[in-house]
Amino acid sequence: MKKVQQVGRLSQALESTLDYKLGIKNGVQRQMQARRPNPVSVKGWNGLVEERIEKAKAAGLFKNMKGHGQPLVRSVDETNPFIAREEFLMDRIVQRSGAAPPWVEVQGELESAVNSFREILRQSWVRRALRILNMEIPPELLHKVTLDQVKSLRDPSWIKKEESYHETAVAELNSLVRKYNGLAPYIVRRPYYYSRESEIERMYETSAEDIMRELRERLRDPGFVGFSGRSSGSGTRGAVQGHRGGGTSRLAGETPIDGDHPPASWRFRDLIREWWNDKITSRSKTSP
Repeated sequence: MKKVQQVGRLSQALESTLDYKLGIKNGVQRQMQARRPNPVSVKGWNGLVEERIEKAKAAGLFKNMKGHGQPLVRSVDETNPFIAREEFLMDRIVQRSGAAPPWVEVQGELESAVNSFREILRQSWVRRALRILNMEIPPELLHKVTLDQVKSLRDPSWIKKEESYHETAVAELNSLVRKYNGLAPYIVRRPYYYSRESEIERMYETSAEDIMRELRERLRDPGFVGFSGRSSGSGTRGAVQGHRGGGTSRLAGETPIDGDHPPASWRFRDLIREWWNDKITSRSKTSP
C-alpha cells in the first residue's frame, strides 16, 4: 500500500512539473488527469508527454515563448568534428550555468586591475596638471591654452614622487599577466608586459581632453580667480619668472605675460613676500 502511494505521489509530482514547464493551469491538469490514468511504462509516459504538448499548442501556450518564430542560434562548436557531441553538450551546460575556465577568470581580474590603475593615474595627473596651469599661467590667459600645450605638459618632480607607486602597480599587473599566460591557451596569451614609461605616456595622451574640459568648466565660473595650492619644489615667484623671461616653463608653446604685474590669484602675503624679496635684492646690489 505504501509503495502504491509513493508511486502515486511521484507521478503527481512529475505531472505537476510538466504542467509548470508547459504553463498549464491546475484546471487543465485536472481535466487531463480525469481523462487518462497515470501511465505505468516508458511508452505510456512518452504518450502522456506528447498529449500534453499537443494540448498546450492548441491552447496557444507556446506563442509567447522566448525566441518564438526566430531561427535557432547555432554554435560553431556544434559542427566541429573534433568535439564529441557529449563534450559539446556538457560545455554548453557549464556555460549557461555561468561557469568559466580559470584563465577567463584571471583575464577578468587582469582587465579590472589595468582599468583601475589607469583611472587612478588619470585622475591624479588631471589634478596635478590643473594646479601647474594655475601656477604658470595667470587666470586671464588660461582660456588661450590649447590641447597640444596640455599634452606637452610635464612635471618631472611629480613623476619622481609617484615613482614608487607606479613601479609597484606595474609589477602587480605583470604578475597577473604571467599568471594569465600560464593558464590561457597559446593562441590567446599576451605577448607583451606593461611598463611604467608606456603607461605614463598613455596618461599624458588620454587625460588631455579631461584637463581641457575641467579647465573650461572652471573658467565659466564668474568667481574664478585661480586654483588654490602651489606646485611642489617651486615658489610663486619662480613660477611666474618663467613667463617673464627669466626661467624655464613646463608648458611648451605658452604665451608670455606682458608687464610686471602679479597674477590675480596671488594672496596678500604673496605680494608682501614679493615686495620684501625685491627690497633685499636691491639692497644687496647697492651695498659695497
